[in-house]
Amino acid sequence: MSKIEEAIEDVINGHLSGMDFTDMITSEVRDCWDMDELDRVDDMNDRLENVESWIVDAEDKLSIQNVIDLENSVKNLIDHVNELQDRVNVLQSLQLERKSFLSRLLFWR
Repeated sequence: MSKIEEAIEDVINGHLSGMDFTDMITSEVRDCWDMDELDRVDDMNDRLENVESWIVDAEDKLSIQNVIDLENSVKNLIDHVNELQDRVNVLQSLQLERKSFLSRLLFWR
C-alpha cells in the first residue's frame, strides 16, 4: 500500500471515528420528517392500541353477558313450563271431578 493510500485511509478512519452515527441518523430523519407528525403518528398508534384493547374487553364482557342472558332465559323458560304443567294438572283434575259429578248425577237420576 502506498503512502498516499495510507494517508487517505487514515483521514477517512479519523473522520469516521469522530462521527456519531446515531446523531447522524436522527438528524437525517428530523430533516426528512416533521417531528410533530411523527409524534402524532405515535399518539395515533397508542390510541389504536387502546381502542383494540377496549374492543377485546367489550367482546369478552359481551360474551359473558350473552351467556348470563341465555342462562336467565332458560331459567325463565323452565319456570313457565313448570307453571304450564301445574295448570295442565289442575285442568286434568277438574275434568276428572266433572266426570265424577256427571256420573253421580246420572246415577241419582
